[in-house]
Amino acid sequence: MKSLKLIRMVAAVLAEIFIVIAFVDMYMRTEVGALILLMIFFLSVVPFTFYESRKKETRSELIRSTNAGTFYAKAIFYLILSVVAFVAIFIDGENILLLSAFFLLGTYSALDSFILYKHRKEID
Repeated sequence: MKSLKLIRMVAAVLAEIFIVIAFVDMYMRTEVGALILLMIFFLSVVPFTFYESRKKETRSELIRSTNAGTFYAKAIFYLILSVVAFVAIFIDGENILLLSAFFLLGTYSALDSFILYKHRKEID
């Protein structure tokens, strides 16, 4: 479980870095200000996802009561997103950084949901 949590955090940090690099590069080429807003939106995904399902300074990782199947379904959904983004990396070489960021975000979210699924299953 500790290695999954470590991989989850590495994926989150790399996703954030790739998002910044990809959007700054797109902004430099096009100079469209909306790209900065999109970058901020995508950068907020990881902190909001992490904060959504945890309570600070308690033993429980869960804020609200949900069943384990919800986390399992989310893990499968994000795993599919990761696989699609990974395949798209090889198809579209121009947007490799952005697609890599989506792959890492999907990996982070899938691992996060799987960890919460295991934790919830232990509680039930």
